[in-house]
Amino acid sequence: MKKSAGEEKEKPRDKVVVITDPETAKGFTLGGVEVYSFLDVGKAKEKIHLLLQDERTKVLVVNDEFLKDFDDLDRKIIESSSPPAVMPIPAAETGLGRHRRNSLRRVIRRSASQI
Repeated sequence: MKKSAGEEKEKPRDKVVVITDPETAKGFTLGGVEVYSFLDVGKAKEKIHLLLQDERTKVLVVNDEFLKDFDDLDRKIIESSSPPAVMPIPAAETGLGRHRRNSLRRVIRRSASQI
């Protein structure tokens, strides 16, 4: 028996999410992933906690400056979460250039291979 379009529920899609500063966010937005940009570390931490509990989030790419603000308990929670896989990226202030671009390319490739 064929189901009508109204009877089928679409399964929520797995997602790659990036939490970073506004400058770094620009490049990820072009990559088609879900991006949240913050200047306030506290707001970024709140969003990270929410996304760690979202079963659709499979890869969470986070500005390493935001991760530095987490206490030991939070770091243990992040390190033990799987999924999502949490991948730190360098903050915009730590330098732009060839090394940073290559690092971001590797993060994006790793993210895509995990979902």
